[in-house]
Amino acid sequence: IEQYLLTQPVQFTAASRPEPLQTVRAFTVRRDDSHVDAVVQLSNLNTTWGALDHVVEVVIGGQSAGSSTVSLAPGQSWIVTRLNVPWTDAILPRAEVIIHNAEWRRSPDGAAVVVDTWEYADASFGYVDGATSGSVFQSELSFSMRNASVVGFREPEVVVLMQDENGAIVAVGSMILSSINSLETRSVRLLWP
Repeated sequence: IEQYLLTQPVQFTAASRPEPLQTVRAFTVRRDDSHVDAVVQLSNLNTTWGALDHVVEVVIGGQSAGSSTVSLAPGQSWIVTRLNVPWTDAILPRAEVIIHNAEWRRSPDGAAVVVDTWEYADASFGYVDGATSGSVFQSELSFSMRNASVVGFREPEVVVLMQDENGAIVAVGSMILSSINSLETRSVRLLWP
């Protein structure tokens, strides 16, 4: 039996293999005359397979904009951003991802998956008065963010997608918090040039 196991390839059925991460959406928006911001939303559509330490390279206009390592629980989505990427062409570049390394771990049947749940309140959008503040920024968004999940997070990235009245994304903002504990509320302020 041992010899047979060593020489026979293991055959997985389609049902037993994890589906690859899906790109839900990928796009760029103009930041200023010479830069763009890129957003890629990934989703793990699997119900039992967790995506561990996937190395995700973001490609903008055919050029690499760097890699990130992401892990997604079954059913979880994640947003990867690249901000302030040099781009002077009038036509916005395409954004896409290449996954270089994919590790998967199957969850035991009936295992509870921790879900990250965020609540937002007190959003306020306004313009920065550059003449009095000496700031290069023109607009700001402030809001309260509450981690309503049962776990805390170290260095979570807060991503904001600003939409116009027609639902088109017109600006992207991102910042990394040092940490946020379970049930903790934090004030967030993002600025745009």
